[in-house]
Amino acid sequence: MTDLGQLRGTPDIRGQSNATLAMLRTLDTFSPPPGNSPGRQDSRPRACRRRLTGCLLMLAALCLGTVACAAPFAYITNQGSNDVSVIDLAQERVVATIPVGKGPAGVAVHAASQRAYVSNPDSKDISVIATSRNEAIATIAAGDGPLGIAVATNGREVYLADWFNNALLVIDTTALKTVSRIRVGTAPAGVAVNPVSHDIYVANRDDNTVSVIDSNMRKVVRVIEVGDRPFSISVGRDGRRLYVVNVRSNDVSILDAGTHRLIGKVGVGNTPYCAALSMDDRQLLVTNQHADTLSVIDTDSFKVLHTVAAGGYPEGIAVHGARAYVVNWMDDNVSVIDMASYRTLATIATGKNSRGFGSFIGSP
Repeated sequence: MTDLGQLRGTPDIRGQSNATLAMLRTLDTFSPPPGNSPGRQDSRPRACRRRLTGCLLMLAALCLGTVACAAPFAYITNQGSNDVSVIDLAQERVVATIPVGKGPAGVAVHAASQRAYVSNPDSKDISVIATSRNEAIATIAAGDGPLGIAVATNGREVYLADWFNNALLVIDTTALKTVSRIRVGTAPAGVAVNPVSHDIYVANRDDNTVSVIDSNMRKVVRVIEVGDRPFSISVGRDGRRLYVVNVRSNDVSILDAGTHRLIGKVGVGNTPYCAALSMDDRQLLVTNQHADTLSVIDTDSFKVLHTVAAGGYPEGIAVHGARAYVVNWMDDNVSVIDMASYRTLATIATGKNSRGFGSFIGSP
């Protein structure tokens, strides 16, 4: 896998959101209210127009001066080209390419702190990206096999799976250094944080288990058996359920986050890799690597509702609004899928061997 370097990203008007461009168009289309003929306009409409124009121009200048105004963005790790493609989802195009470490794989975006964290397994470090300007601002040494990555809800800590050392690293985001190492199972891969309890979950691929870690005590409080070769974990927005994707048994284990008990198992396609929940948590979308498909699961009935064609070797997936974004490793692109019809609306070219393993979308 690969390493992180310096990042460059220069905003221009083409990278602005639809809302910003619509605001700019307002300057050209503003007209006085009906009833005032051209020869009899009084000063009030003109004064109003001047004030409105001034306010809009100041707001436009602010938006043009910062990337964060044209959000949301997707940060796609490209294992083969050692960089991150930044996609403006409103424009559905790449607006910046950020060089990072070697073989970037995992990614976690924390919108409130305007940071994205990228794991680079081949250079054994993580890159810290300032999303406000799409630039790498730090590199942190991170064990021997950094892979799955997640950020604490408050943004103060990053949790990183160290594959070869069977550990979870806790990294202080202010000091930018590892402050704790927690022993977990064999070959830890995916990491997730419960937004309510703040527990940390680690998928231990070679043990067929999930470690539950108390984030305050920084210790494992429970180990749960799941399917064969668990790789990624998704948590419901209400913190009540966990969804564990099992690569070898071709299924998803569904766990109650309160009792830590298995409450369901759903078969999916060949070699599932990652999963993402719809905005209302009622559907779970699972990428099936070797089938080039998505499985859409009803989270109430635990049944597969649809099997949807995807690109070559789909890996990472995220949902924003009414669309799903699927990262296709073989095709070097991201598919944009409508959540109502499950039709592919667009395909966005990225870097080489794109992965997007983690929470890659950030909204300001």
